[in-house]
Amino acid sequence: MVCIPSAWCKEYCKSYLAPGLHVAHCSPDHTAAVLEVAFHSATGMLGAAPRQRRFPVSLFSEPTNQAKIGVALRSFQPLPWDCSVHAHAAHLVSYVQQTLGSVKSHRSAGPHQSYLRPATWQLQRTVAATRRSLHRLQRQVHMQLMAVCFHLWRGANLLSSLVEGATWWRRADLALAAHLSVLRHQGRHLKPACKQDRNFHLSQLADQLSSRPTSEVFSNLHRLLSHKRKKPYRADPLPSIRDAEGKVCPDSDSSLRRWRQHFGGLEGGREVALEHFLTETQNRINQSATAVVAWPAPPDIRLLPTCADIRRLLMRAKPGKSPGMDGIPNEFGRIFAEVLSPHLHHLALKTSWRGSEALGYKAGQAIWLYKGKGSFQECTSYRSILLLPVWSKIVHQALRPPTKSFFEHQAPSLQLGGKSQCTVMFGSQLIRGISRVATAASKTQFTLFADIASAFYCVIQRLVANTAATPDGFDPGTFLDSLQLSPDEREALAEHLAEPSALAGGGASPWLEALTCRLQEGNYFLLKGDTTVIATAKGSRPGSSWADLIFAALIKRILLRRNELRAECAQVSRPPSFPWDGMRTFQACDDCSDHIEISEVVWADDIAIPRLTQPHQAACALGLEASCLSDALREFGFTLSFAPNKTAAVLALSGAGSRRAKQAVFSSSGLRGHIPVVCDSGPGVLLPVVTSYRHLGSQQTPGGGLRAEIAYRISQARAAFAEGRRKVYRNPAISLMRKAFILRSSVLPKLFFGAGSWGPVTQGERRSISGALWSFYRSLLGIGKMEDQHLDAHTCFALLQMPSPSTALRFQRLLYISQLLAAGPPELWACLRADRDHAELLSADLQWLHSYTWRTTGLPCPRQALDVHRHTVLAALSGLHRALLLVCSPAAEVSVAPPPRPHYAEALPVAPVVEATLALVDFVGIWCPAPNAFLTGAVLFPIALTGATLHTPWRIQLHIRLDVVAGLLADLNAISPISEDEAWAAISSYVEPLDALRATVSAWKSEDPSCADRSSTADNMLLLLDVDLLADTYQPCRPARAFPQDDAPVWTCPGRLAFAISGTPCTFRVEPPPPYVLRHDIPTSLRLREAVAYTTWLEATCRTVAHCLTAAASQPCRFVCPGVLCALGPAKDWLLAAGFQPTDFGFRTPCD
Repeated sequence: MVCIPSAWCKEYCKSYLAPGLHVAHCSPDHTAAVLEVAFHSATGMLGAAPRQRRFPVSLFSEPTNQAKIGVALRSFQPLPWDCSVHAHAAHLVSYVQQTLGSVKSHRSAGPHQSYLRPATWQLQRTVAATRRSLHRLQRQVHMQLMAVCFHLWRGANLLSSLVEGATWWRRADLALAAHLSVLRHQGRHLKPACKQDRNFHLSQLADQLSSRPTSEVFSNLHRLLSHKRKKPYRADPLPSIRDAEGKVCPDSDSSLRRWRQHFGGLEGGREVALEHFLTETQNRINQSATAVVAWPAPPDIRLLPTCADIRRLLMRAKPGKSPGMDGIPNEFGRIFAEVLSPHLHHLALKTSWRGSEALGYKAGQAIWLYKGKGSFQECTSYRSILLLPVWSKIVHQALRPPTKSFFEHQAPSLQLGGKSQCTVMFGSQLIRGISRVATAASKTQFTLFADIASAFYCVIQRLVANTAATPDGFDPGTFLDSLQLSPDEREALAEHLAEPSALAGGGASPWLEALTCRLQEGNYFLLKGDTTVIATAKGSRPGSSWADLIFAALIKRILLRRNELRAECAQVSRPPSFPWDGMRTFQACDDCSDHIEISEVVWADDIAIPRLTQPHQAACALGLEASCLSDALREFGFTLSFAPNKTAAVLALSGAGSRRAKQAVFSSSGLRGHIPVVCDSGPGVLLPVVTSYRHLGSQQTPGGGLRAEIAYRISQARAAFAEGRRKVYRNPAISLMRKAFILRSSVLPKLFFGAGSWGPVTQGERRSISGALWSFYRSLLGIGKMEDQHLDAHTCFALLQMPSPSTALRFQRLLYISQLLAAGPPELWACLRADRDHAELLSADLQWLHSYTWRTTGLPCPRQALDVHRHTVLAALSGLHRALLLVCSPAAEVSVAPPPRPHYAEALPVAPVVEATLALVDFVGIWCPAPNAFLTGAVLFPIALTGATLHTPWRIQLHIRLDVVAGLLADLNAISPISEDEAWAAISSYVEPLDALRATVSAWKSEDPSCADRSSTADNMLLLLDVDLLADTYQPCRPARAFPQDDAPVWTCPGRLAFAISGTPCTFRVEPPPPYVLRHDIPTSLRLREAVAYTTWLEATCRTVAHCLTAAASQPCRFVCPGVLCALGPAKDWLLAAGFQPTDFGFRTPCD
């Protein structure tokens, strides 16, 4: 098949088959197709095609070029105040572009990897030169071989051809062999040199992470580890985008037209030719200059930015970001911030006092990226990124503080996005805490998670800010006609446009509203590779630092309208409320206090609405809540996207009728997990009810469970660990401490993201976290499969200087407590105090911290320092204990005596009764008739048994049997012993352990052994209850996954050591112990230097004691260290059990 452009077919085009040609097949079964085309063509336009300006960072990062550019920028004269902001910005940008265009880069080719040393780079260049020479030689040999083949094809003699070139071929073979040998030799030297340089660079990065971590250090680490944070590169296919009618666009012009329709339609865009757009802009500038209404002045001069603010923003701009259409990157401002800040400051002041933003700063370039899902032919599968000029973003950031201050004062307490010191974990913990409290109280609770489609692109700017100080000829009727709304939506939106704007309704100053309106109007963008301007009428200017604040100011009005619509309907749900007395503490709040309601949690365009309802009204309440929110959003020009990952709900059914409600919502005969939602101004949709929803980076599940969240965090941490496994964690050239620092900075943040707000974790969840952390730690140690695998957790923690799982979780919770105290909203504190398990856990963490710091002040990093030294103590003692067990004889079995039974002196007359009762119950439980409850060992609490107690009507009954099921025994006695069906029905009606059921049946049989029918029935029932007969095969149990235990190990005393009585005595000397001892079993408050001193001494002493144990078998030994036995802790008992004798100077082996 031959494909030609369609324009070629308009003049002369003829195709035919040529039988005389074939396509290199052995048989002429395929003939060639020939196409003859004749058409007129003309040369293209003269001149090179316009290209977008790009100034690489290397152009102005060289010292010589920096000096030239700095001199040129200082020579730029500041423009007068009467110069317009448009001309001012254009002059400044043009001058900088011309300056950068006149500078040439003299930088020589550098290494592809920045960590290569000069010697390694020179060796790499030598290898590259050798490889290129080899490729040239191979290409020449190939061409000569082809020439010989064609020469022979023409009929030349093979022998003569080979003889003529024998010398050349021999020299070529020798040259090839020499090149290959040299290249192999150089490669053997280059590979270890590159590895050595990379390891040295990684070590430096680890040192920087431990001392002065910065964003550049982390970016260098990610670049070195080749973190796959972006999707892999994929070449763009042929134009295959479908238009609005579903047809494939035939050429690039139609594709660009389709992209303009799609991305421009999101923001109410209007396609304008460039010359017409310039004319319209000039008319608008002239109209603004001749406006009758004066521009309002700022209420306070301190609201305006200073030159120092501009300079700080230039210095803090993120490097590596794509520039706007002017091509000036952020790195240029970072290098020349001192020279540029006065000019940008003048532009910011002109924008503030004149209310005019530079025309070039309103421009943006739109690029689009594939979302990773959906059809490649649909525009909805792509998202656009608006690239603004970097200096425009600097000016916006400088003018942002007044708007942010207004938002923080006017926004509800649970509108968390954009507020200082607020974290997304506040919203995650609040939603999870409400679910936990509702589930514990057996209440039905649901959370509606809303996803607004293209929220920042669909903001109608006049709803946020509308003032007469910005006359731009806005016509509400024409604007509403362009939105393609239904009559009801058009009427509602017209009413909202007639009302005061969001900023005016919130009490914003006229200057702030006018400035916001001016920054939002007259914006435009161009697509990449396009020359048609798209003038926007909607959108909060995505890419600007004002985008989130503009949307946040409008969402409050939308939620108020939602409340009005909800109030008009039947009340089938209510917001959760908690008692609140205004105190930020972990103690429970009195129920008599005032209650605080939680209506919704808002972070930017993510909305979560928790509600309480009855089980039989759950589906109705969900549909009503989604309907009210959807209708309110439609009145303001927004729509919801309904999908399991978009707008969905999480439902937790509890209480009476929950089983029937669950069947109605989730069963195949019911709603199948999709709630119908009826909208007044649109078609009905289905709201999915999911089991897990990702909200604010966390997994939310019914009942507030953490299993899905912990599994997701573990998978993220394992993926991050796998990226550095080969280069870092299994690299023997990098020290353990440096590996640990890199692990702590790149892997553990993935595992413990938001762990401070998790709350209590179950035993299974704790095992999962510990197992993941244990696998990371063991990989760092590099224990081979043939080496000793019996490495306990405390030794691992001591070697790596890393925290245990419980300490790591506790540290995250302590950090979260500090965030709560700094910026936690009242609703979050009220929910936390109602969630007693979570509040008591945080209170226990504070008590743990106090136990380590009550005696000291200024203790740095309590999450690791003392805890790691405690593990060092445990590791040293464990090593000494293993050494004693190896050299000593096995110890005799020592029976552990039961704990002493309490002596009741106040109940002497009934002491035998109490002893008999305790012996009967055997500490399992006590049954009291009055409370009608049996207290098992899991919930047993002490009861004071006195004479007065035993003479009360609630006297303990000693005739109760605890080895059988009393109810089943009574039922068996009541039925006929012949009826086996009735007996089995009675047995199967009880949910008890099989041993208890078998014991009950045996007891029933033994009550009347003379009855043959009872014995036969009982034997058959025992067969049915036999464990070995319940299944034909046994499924093997999965081995328990090993994970580190943070508890102190249980050490046994060693046996007697065989000492040598005769021989030359050997003396071991150790410095006296420090005055303070770090206890391994209880928290000890010590200064960090005291803990370091004790652990260092203990490690050295245990090592010396181990040598003494080895020498004691061949000669008498003396261990000289006053006070050593008292400082060794449990090791004192081990040494005495082994046979060592204590002395004033330490201890020694036995003598004659």
